[in-house]
Amino acid sequence: MLKYLHHTFSSVTLYIQIKPDLLHISHIPTGKQIIDRPVLAIDKEENIIAIGKAAEDLHKNQSVSLLNGFDHPRSILHDFEIAEKTLLYYFNQLMPDNLFKTKPIIVMHPLERLIGGLTQVEAHALKKLALSVGASKAYIWCGRTLTDLELGSGQLPKKGWIGDTPLPQIKIKKPLKK
Repeated sequence: MLKYLHHTFSSVTLYIQIKPDLLHISHIPTGKQIIDRPVLAIDKEENIIAIGKAAEDLHKNQSVSLLNGFDHPRSILHDFEIAEKTLLYYFNQLMPDNLFKTKPIIVMHPLERLIGGLTQVEAHALKKLALSVGASKAYIWCGRTLTDLELGSGQLPKKGWIGDTPLPQIKIKKPLKK
């Protein structure tokens, strides 16, 4: 029973695929997904009044500012605070409200603006972004799209992780003395 409770409350993974014009967020245990534009509509008092496609539609008819924390010509992040508010909004939609607020593992997967690879600064910023929206652990993946089965089972590719890896670390035992 204890094992079941531990699994139920601790093994939530969010997989976030990032493009400047699209976020694809998957809640691995349930299969719920959000696919939307990463934009916020901000009014003159700097209040968020809409997000995603709804923000773009509102922008067509009203005088609001559209902000995108992921749209920069050279980098995957443009504005940390805007990106954080965007992810937090979607995070709250996917994570169930319950007595035990689960802190998920988040895998961030930048899909564009990777010419020359992700810099250490970009990887660090993505990891900090995931932690700032409530991740218990954050990992950065640069490679092919991961499947829900891979993410749910822990059977992940060995190459493609930036920085820390979610794969079990191999422990080297000290050689026996003769």
